[in-house]
Order: sequence, then C-alpha cells, then structure tokens
Amino acid sequence: MNMTRGTNLTSSGPISSLSSRSGDFAFGFRAYNSNESLFLLAIWFNTASPKHIIWFAMNGDNLVLAPPNSILMLSTQGLLTLISSDGNQLIWSAGQTESYLATLLDSGNFAICKFVCDENNPPLWESFNNPTDTLVPGQNLSYQQELKSKLTDSNFSRGRFTLTVQIDNNIVLYPVNALASTKNRYPAIWVPSNYCKQLMFHPNGSLICLLNPGVNITSSPTLSPLIYYQHVTLDPDGFFRMYAYRRNNTVGWEVTGINSPKGCSMQVGGGGICGVNGLCNVTSSMNQTRLQCDCPHTYSLIDQDNIYMGCKPDLDVRQYCGAAYKPTKFEFIVLNYTDWTSQGYESYEFPSEDQCKDSCLQDCNCAVAICRTNGCEKKSLPLQYGIYNESDTVKAFVKVPQSNHKNTGRNLFLIGGATLLGVASILLVVVALLVVHLTRTFKKSQIDLSMSWPNLKEFTYKELRRATKSFQEELGCGGYGVVYKGFLRSDPPTVIAVKRLTVLNNIQREFEREVHSIGQSHHKNLVKLIGFCNEGSIRMLVYEFMSNGSLEHFLKVGAERLDWDKRSKVALGIAKGLQYLHEDCNPPIIHCDIKPPNILLDDKFVAKISDFGLAKLLGVDQTHTSALSRGGTPGYIAPEMRNGEHITTKVDVYSFGVVLLEIIFCRVGIAQQAIRDLWADKMSQAEERLKEQLLEEMGAEENEADIPIMQKFVEVALSCLQVDPSVRPTMRDVAYFLARATPTPAPTNTIPTPELTDAVPTPQPVDTATFSIEQPVLY
Repeated sequence: MNMTRGTNLTSSGPISSLSSRSGDFAFGFRAYNSNESLFLLAIWFNTASPKHIIWFAMNGDNLVLAPPNSILMLSTQGLLTLISSDGNQLIWSAGQTESYLATLLDSGNFAICKFVCDENNPPLWESFNNPTDTLVPGQNLSYQQELKSKLTDSNFSRGRFTLTVQIDNNIVLYPVNALASTKNRYPAIWVPSNYCKQLMFHPNGSLICLLNPGVNITSSPTLSPLIYYQHVTLDPDGFFRMYAYRRNNTVGWEVTGINSPKGCSMQVGGGGICGVNGLCNVTSSMNQTRLQCDCPHTYSLIDQDNIYMGCKPDLDVRQYCGAAYKPTKFEFIVLNYTDWTSQGYESYEFPSEDQCKDSCLQDCNCAVAICRTNGCEKKSLPLQYGIYNESDTVKAFVKVPQSNHKNTGRNLFLIGGATLLGVASILLVVVALLVVHLTRTFKKSQIDLSMSWPNLKEFTYKELRRATKSFQEELGCGGYGVVYKGFLRSDPPTVIAVKRLTVLNNIQREFEREVHSIGQSHHKNLVKLIGFCNEGSIRMLVYEFMSNGSLEHFLKVGAERLDWDKRSKVALGIAKGLQYLHEDCNPPIIHCDIKPPNILLDDKFVAKISDFGLAKLLGVDQTHTSALSRGGTPGYIAPEMRNGEHITTKVDVYSFGVVLLEIIFCRVGIAQQAIRDLWADKMSQAEERLKEQLLEEMGAEENEADIPIMQKFVEVALSCLQVDPSVRPTMRDVAYFLARATPTPAPTNTIPTPELTDAVPTPQPVDTATFSIEQPVLY
C-alpha cells in the first residue's frame, strides 16, 4: 500500500499501518509498550516474532508519541505530517514538500518521492537517511550520521550511547551526557579496522567497512536474506549487536555478532554503566552476552522502569553521622566478587579483613569497605562504577544498621525492589514539597528542611544561644553573617561552629543553597554540616569545628608558614573536595566561591571546603548553568563569571588555580601577574617568571628536594588559569597530577596510614607526572 496526496493513517482507526509489497515490513502506528493511549510512529519487521522496530519518529532527541486518533497524512501540498485528531497540533513532520507518493519499500525503507521511487528518482526524504538505533540490510551509516541507543529496551527515549562515523573516518561509540573527564570515545572494533568512511549493511547480509571507493572489508559472516531477517542495533547497554531471525521459525531473534569496547567499565556519567550504587555484571546465556544491572542487598532501584538510573540505599547510614554515632549499632553484609572501582577516599596497604571492616565501622562516612589481596579502600556514598565479577577475589563489606539485616549465610547479590521504606521515603518527599508549597502560598518565612535531609539536626534558637554562651566567641565574619564557637552537651561534648546569617535580603536564598548543597554531600574534604536553626526570621547553620581555622590565616604576611608537606596535602585535599562536588554529587555542585577564607583546616591540617552560599546545582543533563547575580570574590572569579556568561564547573577550576599559587608561595595576590600574562597569551612567559620567582623566594625557605615538585604544582595552577574554560583541566585531572607529582610515603609495618593518592580515580595511564600546559590532557 502506498500513500498518495490526500490519504492518511490514524493511530486508533481501522487503517493504522501499511505493509511493504513483500509483507516483510510494516509502517505506521504501534501502541507504546501496550499502552493504547500512546502510539509510536514506526517501522517494524512484520512477520517476525517479536516484531522488532527498526525506526521510530523523533523530533531531535525527543521521542514522538501520538495520542489516540492522531492522523498521519500526505497533504494536498505534498507534506507528510502527523497531527492531532482536531488538526490543531503538529506533532511531527518529515519536512519535505511537493511529493506525490510515500511508500514502504521491501528493504524496510520508508521513502517519500516526487512521483515514483526508483534509481532515477531518489527520495526527497527516507527513513534510511534518518536512522534511530538500528540498521537493516541495504542501509548505510555515513559521515555525520548517528545511531542513538534507546534508554531501555522498553523506553524509546534518547539513551546513553551514540555510534557515529567521524570526519577522521573512525567509527566510534560515545557516552551521551558524560562528564568532560570521562567522555571518552570507544572505537567500534567489531570491524577488523575501525578506519571507515562508511559502514555499509549490504543487501546480501554482510556488514562492510568502506575504506575508499572500490576498497572495502567484509567484517561479518554473510547470512542469506532469503533465509534470514537481519538487523544491527545499538542496544541500551552500549553493545552493538547483530541479530538474525530465520524466516518461518519460532525460535526468535538470535545474536550473531557483538561488540562492546569496554563492557562494564565504560565511563558513563552518573556513576557508571549501571548508575550510582548499581552493580554491573556481564552474563552469557545461549550464546548471548548481556550487561545485567542490579542493586546490592539493602539497596533498591531509584526508578523501577530504568535499571540504568542506579540504586538508593533502603536506609542511608549517613543519617546517623554526628555526635550520636555509635559504631556498635552497625554491622556488615559481605558481597563476594563485588567492587565499586572509583577509588575510595582512603586506602590502606595489606590490612586484614577485620582491620578493613573496623576502620570503616569507626568512620560514619564510610558506607562500604573494599578488601583486596593487597589492601583496603573506604568508600562513601554515592558509590560509582560497580562491577560484579566472579573471577575477581575482591570483597565488599556494606555497612548497615544491625536491625536492618539478618544474615542468611548466602551471597547477597539481589536486585533492589520497591520496599515499604522506599514508599515511606517517597511520601516524606511529597510531604516536604507540600510544606514548601504551602509555606510559599501563605508567605511564611520558615521552610521544613529536616524532612529533606533527615541526617541534619534541627536546633532551636535557645539551644544554639546556650551552646555559644549567647554568641560570645566570634570565630570570623563572612559575606552573609558571623561565625561563633560553641559546645554541644553530648557524649562526648562536641565543639561546633555556628554561622548566623544576617543579610536579610539574601538570607533565605543563602540558607537554602547552603543546606541543599552541603546537606547532601559527604566527603572528608568538605566541612560537615551538623544541623541548622530555622526559627521565625532566624537562620543559623551548625558545622563541625575546625581547630586550625581557615587557610587565609596561614597566608597572611608574618603568619606561621606551613611546611611544604602540609601545604601540598592541603592543595590536594581541596582538589579532591572539588572533584567530589563536580563528579560524585548527583546533581553536580559548582561551589562558585573558592578562596582561602572558605578553606578550613582541622587539627591534622586536612583541608575542608566550606561556605556554599553561592553554590549552583546542575541538573542531570546540564553541563552549565546561568551566571550568578552576585559573583564570588574579586581576584578569584573566572572571566566568564565576570562577563555574565554561562558557568560550568570550570569556574571552580579557575579559582582553584589562584588558590594553588597562593599555597605554593604562601601569600595572596601572587597570581595576578600570571593572569595578566595569560590574558596576553603569554603562557610560557608566565610559567618562566613564576618558576624563577619560586627559586628566588622559596629556595632558602624550603627543602631543596621539594622545589621541583613545587614547580610542577605551578604548571598545574597555570593550566587552571587559562582564559578559555574549555581548555582548563577538570578537577579529577588536577587531583591526579598533584598526586602524581607528590611522592607517596613508604608503607609501614605498623598501623596502616592513608595513601596520598586516595580519592583520585585512576585515569588513562601516562608515563610521567609532567602536566602539559600547551596541550592539556585527560579531558
């Protein structure tokens, strides 16, 4: 059946599809996941079972779903359009004009032509030139064309992978919406050489890599199209598979070829191939390899309809952190062959399993301890890049409240289901949203944050006035208020810092930003928010007390100078904290005000990032956000922030570059001349001047062996200060190179000590610790 001018198909009518002449393919409306209220406009194998869809209509990256009684018509003007039943809404259009014929060819190609479709009259529009996730025999993938995976097998929305033919003639697989530091391309190595001008699915059933005209490589076994239906599909798990279906059989589709460059280790944004806290397992059954995503025991799927979204803990152990944390209230469940491969925030060499578990038990931020034959790692939530591999001897010890688990003695690797606690959590969120809505409606000043962040304690004004002795001892003053020292009468007594917000026109915005940013974040290089006061017009934030104050104190003229060992660890700690905010938080957080006063130091000079009043949260698919109405601190602000442009995580990278130079030289203001050189495009001059200045100023003050390391830190700082945000490194790369430049202390045979390289996920291996400035790497 053909469509001519004035004919139509209706989604709910008697004529909802048309068939190719052979009957092998059909085009028209298909109920979306058996939902009779929504329809795909699609092409599918008509006689196979299941009837695999080879094409479906998209508007850009948005799936086209038609409501009942929608009409697909070839108008009297020759335009193929999908409209609503009343004709008032245009849902989709092929975009061509002056056509008289639309037909489904025996190849499965839906073509719109002037008068007739043949070799002398090429189509004005065709589905073969607008592929979705599938190719069939006779269809090619050419330069700048893409295959885009579905989100899941049943969700046809844009997924996480793209297969494309690049201008350099490489066929590559890209993760979609991955973070800049992990947006690696993976060569499609299924063909013998991935150097191709065009990927051709020949009508004879062979997949061909076209190198040059007349030169090609056949890279798949040929199956006769007279006997088999065939298609190649970029599946939701990132595998590029070839399928075959023997005509007139009942066996179903069989996989005859497969390619996945990385499998479970593919670097996909959002926590890995199976999302945050999820576990990836490669399974093989009946000659078919699949990636299976599961949740560990005591975790449940975030979205029951999307296994790749990740998992959430049924009971978040972080809510127990604080003065009341008691290790004896927790225990571990053992997950054999299980690992989350992003590097933990602390690592130890050669401890026993008991030492590994005990270290995690004593640390309220530790959610999982990973034990290997050569050491132990502690990891906090969210967990990333989870893998279950029975050939690996690794063990994961997952910390759970004692009342939350009864050991059954079996290996606990179960998919997370909907639990009563999960339902309760959803209800709490709904209640919290209702509270916020009602609050705004009636213009009350208070909002209920305790429901959103149950691990935060809500204090009364009276409690904090008593704890601070009527706000007697002032620790410092910031842009939005004053910080006081206080004591909580707990067991044991806890020293706290209380930030009292005082700038009334911005107080609510500052308060909400800080609570929502740091309230969800748990990392040893972020200051810990214990609680808040939200009483009437009073807004106060309660933090852990940092006995060594801020980094600013140690950079003042005449102040005590920290030795290089402490300074380098402070710099690395800041880098790790920012890496956590940018890549491990969901959604990512841009701090927007990194400067020495906002870097606090504990009694062991561990750096902790504080003051999240300007922080911006990125949405799941965002890479940038709008500029702030009030931007940071002069001298530390990235150029794009000053100019009101869109801001990304690279604004924090720029600010860190300024702070890093100040840490190296032990004084503020050192970066300004370097910044002027960079604006004048004088990178090498800036580097040379700073290194000479380093020798002059620090040569007599520092250990001679530390000077080369300091010079490498200078290189890293300058790369962070580049004017163009796109060529600045990510904080993951910065942390990696700072760690590589700093010697790691030799292991001892006594109590294990954390390695300097903790919390730095291992990027692609390099041969030296030299950081390239002219051609930044690893991003």
